[in-house]
Amino acid sequence: MGVSEPAADMRDIVLLPSKVIVPSRAAHVVERPAVTEKLARATSCPLTAVVSPAGFGKTTAVVSWLRTLKDVPCAWYLLDAEDAALDRFWLYLVTALRRADERICQSFDDVRLPDEFSKLRPALDALIIQMTEYGRDFVCVLEDFHEVHEDAGIHESVHYLLKHLPPNAHFVVTSRQALRFPIAKMRVEGALNEVGEADLRLSVDEAGALLAGMGMRMGIEQAHAVHEATGGWATGIRLVALLCGDGSRTQVDEALACARVSINDYLFEEVFSVLSAKRRRFLAATSVVGSFCLPLTERITGLSREEAAEQVDYFVRNGLFVERFERKEGEDWYRYHPLLSDLLRQRLDRADDLDAAALGAAACA
Repeated sequence: MGVSEPAADMRDIVLLPSKVIVPSRAAHVVERPAVTEKLARATSCPLTAVVSPAGFGKTTAVVSWLRTLKDVPCAWYLLDAEDAALDRFWLYLVTALRRADERICQSFDDVRLPDEFSKLRPALDALIIQMTEYGRDFVCVLEDFHEVHEDAGIHESVHYLLKHLPPNAHFVVTSRQALRFPIAKMRVEGALNEVGEADLRLSVDEAGALLAGMGMRMGIEQAHAVHEATGGWATGIRLVALLCGDGSRTQVDEALACARVSINDYLFEEVFSVLSAKRRRFLAATSVVGSFCLPLTERITGLSREEAAEQVDYFVRNGLFVERFERKEGEDWYRYHPLLSDLLRQRLDRADDLDAAALGAAACA
């Protein structure tokens, strides 16, 4: 269905059709019934949050699930950093909804889209009423919501919409960072469906299926080696497969060694380089140990308990390849994804202001 003409006062914003079109299914997709089943719950609640670090297959999982829906209009909005403006965001979102079915918000052109949330409320109320009158179930995907996570107006307006959504409206939000909506309340009320890194991480069998789908003839031992080295990270497994040759033990070992260069480049560009210098230093310093708790990070970094807790909470909350894996003697213990650990150790070796030996000694003190 075609995209309607925007209101006259918004025509200076150029709309890219590719941002509001559901993408094609990727090549070599592994069928993951457990993930699809969990995503299927999206049609029974207002919000589904799909949150994980880069490269875990959020988009692939959502697109695969959308293909299973029958007679359910699906809107898609791919966000980027330029969308961190209230008027631009809502013009794109309305355009995406219209592309799914113009009747979802057919008279929205009558309402001007302001650039302040306080002035946007009447427009949102009108949109909610039109969604309610539409009556049919529909799904709207906001892809890469982390791109606008700093814009308070967008968060406030989307939260307002979610609070007042009619039961036929279902939003799916993918993000590399934890959503800033009050999701605890939504979780208690049964209004939130969550798909996280643990759900998206490939199992050994799924990793083997992906490798086979990419033409790799591997035995169980080789598939296990790839899975262990990548921690079930889909992008890492794909990179290994591209370098893997015939899948023999020697080829796998060589591919893993070569892939680490590409993987480190990917992680540096997508994760490490966008962090502040203070956060990069914390990651590199704490990489001297295989796992850590807050008291240990205090000794290693010299930070206060409160400062160390803020750093760890930031990385866990924003899905930056850090996981809480056990609680021991009253303390939560954390570890980095094995591939991120490899990158961090390399950065530590090159850091002029960090002494790996001294940090290790502090950890053992």
